[in-house]
Amino acid sequence: MDTPQTLTEAAPVMTTEATPLMPLEAWIEQFARHPFEWIDGAKIPMSPSVFGSTQIANALRDAMNVVVNAQKLGAVYLELSIAFTEGSDWVRRSLVPDIAYISAAKLAAFRAKYPVVPDLVAEIVSPTDLYMDVRRKVTRYLEEGVRLVWVVDYVNEVVEVFTAQGGHEHRKSDTLTANPIR
Repeated sequence: MDTPQTLTEAAPVMTTEATPLMPLEAWIEQFARHPFEWIDGAKIPMSPSVFGSTQIANALRDAMNVVVNAQKLGAVYLELSIAFTEGSDWVRRSLVPDIAYISAAKLAAFRAKYPVVPDLVAEIVSPTDLYMDVRRKVTRYLEEGVRLVWVVDYVNEVVEVFTAQGGHEHRKSDTLTANPIR
């Protein structure tokens, strides 16, 4: 176990009945030094990018931007860190999707509400990912209010699509849409 570098890193984790919490100040400081996700009370370091995954993420972002920008629908981000807070001082969960889409309406309201919950996120499955970890993230995204989650498995040429109502699979020959987002 690493020795804490600062007082905020050594700050205790507070636990509610449901989820361990991290002080927001500690989360900001630690994330700035080495990006990580905070899921179910566990600090999960971000893995270095893998070429194939990065190539797919960039291509998907570019394709999404063509539609989003032409219709002024919002914005598409690569590796956007999202801290879901409990009150104003505690982080209950933080996730970093490979791609996040946020509608124009949510972006306009951003200053009034933190965090902004993306409408759509995409996770690109890389060779270093464990499927159970990806599925756990899908569940956490949906719990936080993300309306649509795409899990892109480029090796098997499959995209799994998840909403609060369930999931289904798209193959290479299928048309992928962002329904129910609009």
